[in-house]
Amino acid sequence: MVIQFFVLGSLGEFLRKDRQDYLKLPYKLKIRMLFDTAKGMQFLHENRIMHLDLKPDNLLVNSLDPHSVCSVKITDFGTSRFVKKTMKKNEDKGLGTPVYAAPETFHDEYTYSGDVYSYGITAWEIFYQEEPYKELKSVFEIKDHVEKGKRLILDKSMPPDYAQLIQSCWKQDGKERPTFDQVTKLVVKVDDEVAAHTGLDDGVSQEKIDEFAMKRTEKMQKQINDLYRN
Repeated sequence: MVIQFFVLGSLGEFLRKDRQDYLKLPYKLKIRMLFDTAKGMQFLHENRIMHLDLKPDNLLVNSLDPHSVCSVKITDFGTSRFVKKTMKKNEDKGLGTPVYAAPETFHDEYTYSGDVYSYGITAWEIFYQEEPYKELKSVFEIKDHVEKGKRLILDKSMPPDYAQLIQSCWKQDGKERPTFDQVTKLVVKVDDEVAAHTGLDDGVSQEKIDEFAMKRTEKMQKQINDLYRN
């Protein structure tokens, strides 16, 4: 069996500003990552698979070029389930990561729309490149916050179409959330407006991005060489 190795690692490794390898990403690339993730999730759901732990740490980066064929691929199916439509209490408990978990999952109810909610939180993190709910001190505070219908702050720096995408994904009632087929169409709409938001790329350094990719590639090559020597 041949498995693809992702030299650039997971998106979570360099997305947040508090990470050692932090990279400010171009807005166009962020949209591309959202599109690829939505298409990947659409494929899973069409094949009756819930991921149940969608987050940046589980997105492997294939390319940092917004015009590439594929920027990210979904990984870590350790919590994934092949299901009919929904899973109720006692079938599985405590799946997923609380920060990205839909309110219904705190009551051990898992649906396809729970993945959509996780996508919404992931989209927030990709835009701001910040830790979600970093002001809250515990998982219990996050649970209480989410169950009361409270959400992460969306400020005026976020384009309206992007904000609309997120808000539709993290609605309290899972039945009101879009499918990933609909999410994909919303992302295309966001992409259509990219040219109007060039200011979001202030501080982006293509030189740093290229340097990061080169260092990751050199590191992998060294590991391969060491393997052959041994």
